[in-house]
Amino acid sequence: MKIPFTLLIIVLLSITAQSVKVFDLAGTFKGFQCMKDLGFELSIIRAYHSYGAIDVTAPANIQLSNQIGLATDVYMFPCRGKNATTQVN
Repeated sequence: MKIPFTLLIIVLLSITAQSVKVFDLAGTFKGFQCMKDLGFELSIIRAYHSYGAIDVTAPANIQLSNQIGLATDVYMFPCRGKNATTQVN
């Protein structure tokens, strides 16, 4: 009985909570260095509008985010009125 309990304690002690400060944005943004200075590690950038158009500010935002050294991801809002394959392409 002591071995399983000891194992449980070891497992519980080895679990660590990890958190990352993340921000998401849409549109032109120039404050990436400020966000990094505030402790943010990841930017999530809108790349596609819900009305079915590419967000033309996304490439510049991605480039600026990467230049500052932030981890970078994108999100896309699909448009119900357009073909899904076309939107993904």
